[in-house]
Amino acid sequence: KTRAYGEDNPALTFTVSGLVNNETLDGLGIEPSLSTTATKTSPAGEYPIAFSGEEATSTTNYNIAYVDGTLTVTENASAIVVTAGSGSKSYDGSALTVGTYEITSGQLADGDYIDSATMTAESTITNAGTQSNEIASVVIKNAAGNDVTSNYSNVQFADGTLTVTKVAATVAAESKTRAYGEDNPALTFTVSG
Repeated sequence: KTRAYGEDNPALTFTVSGLVNNETLDGLGIEPSLSTTATKTSPAGEYPIAFSGEEATSTTNYNIAYVDGTLTVTENASAIVVTAGSGSKSYDGSALTVGTYEITSGQLADGDYIDSATMTAESTITNAGTQSNEIASVVIKNAAGNDVTSNYSNVQFADGTLTVTKVAATVAAESKTRAYGEDNPALTFTVSG
């Protein structure tokens, strides 16, 4: 059997070969039981599909061999789109990290989450206006805190919008004082903002 990471295990089934005269396992009173160690959150890989070991191995007319199968858990190929958060601030020439995000398409497996501490989402403010806020990478963890990023093969990133507004800059002439008959002092100004 094969399934993707994060999906439920498929029904575990078996085939029978070698019986003659239209005989069946039911007719022989044999009811095999199958199990696997794989759970919904098991990482991508291969897991045994095994019989319980309590089945009869011999009847009046048959020696019965039980052959285990394999459950292959593949990477989850569903498109997971992570979009950087949008935000706004006044222009100051600095870099701004918007530490928010949302999954705008697809769904992580139960218990999995994006570790925001490892997310890169930064814009360098070069001028007022609308700029992109990008996510460069994320780490996906499971409920136990383990990195399970490798279980997803189609993680995509979308930009958010960073709105940079103009700031008010004030150029103010400085007031001066002099006595009658003196030369004017140097005329100066201050800049703020």
